[in-house]
Amino acid sequence: MPERLHKWLPVTIAIYLPVSFIITYSIAVANGNVAAGFPYISDTGTTPPESCVFGQLMNIGAVLDGVIIYIRYRQIQHFYEEPQCPKGMKRLNTTAYVIGILTVIGVSVVGNFQETNVRVVHLLGASLAFVVGFVYFLLQTVISFKVKGLKISGNTDNLRRLRVLLIVLDIIFLLLGIL
Repeated sequence: MPERLHKWLPVTIAIYLPVSFIITYSIAVANGNVAAGFPYISDTGTTPPESCVFGQLMNIGAVLDGVIIYIRYRQIQHFYEEPQCPKGMKRLNTTAYVIGILTVIGVSVVGNFQETNVRVVHLLGASLAFVVGFVYFLLQTVISFKVKGLKISGNTDNLRRLRVLLIVLDIIFLLLGIL
């Protein structure tokens, strides 16, 4: 079972986060704290009780993300000693791991510091989550191309292409969000 964590945990978080946003949104709309439609995610978690639920769900998501980041770090670390492992992979992988942990901290900060109460801290957390998160995604894409010749489970041509597509979409959405 542990050898398959890298497969089902990303799927779990891909389902978990949208569901957690829907839960918080539903509570906020039901309590009349936000109008039905497409509010910012942070707006749905601003006032109690949905702010408590939002914070808790984001913390759980951050922990799940942290586990995924650690598993990916260890997955690549396993190949450091391989003769065909590209030079500098240890440093690149460690850098990606640290940046991934900063991203997770940002997710937790966003969930625990409401936009209307502590705006600066909330925006700092959002920057860590989205901007630093983009850097993490970019580094993981670079790593997947650098280790192309190694027998790493799940590192297929299609997955590398998907990562590039997601990086392009991420930068587009990031720029649209900033502007």
